Amino acid sequence: MDKKEKGIKPISGMPILGIDEDGNLNIDINAAKKVYNKQDKGTVQIKGLKKRTIDRYKKVYHQFEKLKKKYSSKTKAELYDLLSTRDYDGKTYSRNTIKNIIEDKKYNLIPSR
Repeated sequence: MDKKEKGIKPISGMPILGIDEDGNLNIDINAAKKVYNKQDKGTVQIKGLKKRTIDRYKKVYHQFEKLKKKYSSKTKAELYDLLSTRDYDGKTYSRNTIKNIIEDKKYNLIPSR
């Protein structure tokens, strides 16, 4: 004996919700996944670094160069620690991020936009 699937009548304006034959409210999970995963055309973020980020990276690099001249006896790791305590346009970077910015020369990149 196969159970007959209940017919679900969709609610207009809400493709996810529907009412079955017994009058119970049901959610169509497949429709919900489609709606949830759908991207709006205007909200797609392009991968890559923006000009604002690269400008921040330049500020980090310039601060590093100033500290390198001021504290010539300190190691790079100590300078990275000093730089990580500062704020760059409302954003703070960790020691490892500053190390990556300087050693990978991310301040020389061209913005993607």
